[in-house]
Amino acid sequence: MELSSTAREECIVTFRTRSIAEIRAIFDEVRKDISPAIGARKPQRPIDQVYKFADIGKAFEHTEANNHLGKIVVTL
Repeated sequence: MELSSTAREECIVTFRTRSIAEIRAIFDEVRKDISPAIGARKPQRPIDQVYKFADIGKAFEHTEANNHLGKIVVTL
């Protein structure tokens, strides 16, 4: 299941409405995507946005907007 970056950002996945076969297919695709990084012991976590501690309010706003794909980091 190949998605463009725009489609990925707009895609919401829930397993409640999926069949067992669909869930297995999704997990198979995830395994293909992450297996090389796991095998090389170099997994990377996607970082969506980095904020300074002084801008923590903006970080919370970004979190609450629920439009991020990856981690929201606050630096000290």
